[in-house]
Amino acid sequence: MARRRRLVAMFCSMLGEQVLDGKRISGGPPLSRRQRQTLELLLAGNAEKQIAARLSISRHTVHVYVKSLYKRFEVNSRPELLAKWVRH
Repeated sequence: MARRRRLVAMFCSMLGEQVLDGKRISGGPPLSRRQRQTLELLLAGNAEKQIAARLSISRHTVHVYVKSLYKRFEVNSRPELLAKWVRH
């Protein structure tokens, strides 16, 4: 299970670097630095609480970022978000 998680995290990281480097996504404005960081950590399998600790921000702020990412990519869950990234 841990190996699978690392592989998914590595894949998402590679994909994230390609897409998250400031390029426009879905025709909208580029993601902010914090949104990119939150997205990368979220796709790497981190919980919102872990993301908050890692970025030194509140859990509420992370939750707001996650909700905005879900809305932006038109998904309702983390697995849907991951699937959308895999399709890119």
